[in-house]
Formats: sequence, structure tokens, C-alpha cells
Amino acid sequence: MAHHNLAHVYYQSGDIASAIEHLLIATRIVPTYADAFASLAMLYEADNRLEAAQQATEEALRLHAGHAGALATRAKILRRADKLADAWQILEKIESQRCSERVRVTVLHERGVTLDALGRYAEAFGAFAQSKALFAALRRVHYQQEVVDARLRAVENYFCKNSEAAQFAVADRRSSADVTPVFVLGFNRS
Repeated sequence: MAHHNLAHVYYQSGDIASAIEHLLIATRIVPTYADAFASLAMLYEADNRLEAAQQATEEALRLHAGHAGALATRAKILRRADKLADAWQILEKIESQRCSERVRVTVLHERGVTLDALGRYAEAFGAFAQSKALFAALRRVHYQQEVVDARLRAVENYFCKNSEAAQFAVADRRSSADVTPVFVLGFNRS
């Protein structure tokens, strides 16, 4: 457990290699520690070591079927392989209310990323908003969803009032050749 906790400290400080090293120690000391394998999978994925991430994910799930953190990492690996439907199918089944708040933030964020990739923008925004609110609460920061919603509506109204896309020209008065068109093809979805 101490090596697992130390690994998270190293990860938060940006030292993924030391974090992985301590998780490997944790899994050698307690080879049935599913949380350590799930964390190891998450770090391998963050380090772009996808095959190792997949192996650690499978071990975590072998030890604890339905482990939310391991399932979220599996979904992320699938999403990165452009298997969006498979990733979403896994994310839908995760019972995020039954996992730790830290893992719930990860699950909600991954749902947002996957929904965004699937073109389900409103749902993606909702998942990102839930993730951000929970993350803020964990950090004891007051998050006001209504403020975010009001800003989103203002941007939507500005860019989408008469059409879904708008063209603006910024002209330099010296010559019409100096006109620079700027295209707004929607706005930041999530």
C-alpha cells in the first residue's frame, strides 16, 4: 500500500518512471492487489506503453472483475485504437457511483472524451461538466455549473445565431489583397 501511494505522489510530480517502479514493487509484494495493477495500467497507458497497459488491465480485472479503474483504462486503450463503440460499451457498464471519487473523475472524463469522439457533443459536455465538478470538489474548489452553462450559451448565441458556421474578414485598409478570412466552423464542443 505504501508503494502504491508513493507511486501516485511520483505520478503527480510528473515522474512516471518512478511511479511505475513503485507500482511494480507493490505488485510483487502483494500479487493479488488489483488496485495496484489498475494504477499500473493507467500509468503505462499515460506513458504510451499500450501493450503493457493492456496486460496490467487484464491482471487487475482477473483479480477484481468489474474494477472501474481497470475498465476505464481498457476503454481508453480501445478509444485510442479507434474502437469507439467498444470503448463506449465498456464505459456504459461501469458503475461509477460504486467507485472512489478519484476513479469516478477518470471514468466521467473518459466518457466525455469518448462521447465527443462519437459526435455526441451534448452528452460529452455533460460528462465533462460532471467530471470537472467532482474534481473541483475533491480539491475543495467551488465549481458553478450555471456559470459555465451561461458562458456556453453566450458563445453559442454569438457564433450560431443565424447559421452553424460564420465567416469573418479582417481587412487591412491598405489593400484588398491583405484581407485575411477567418472561418469559425462551430465552437469548442466540450
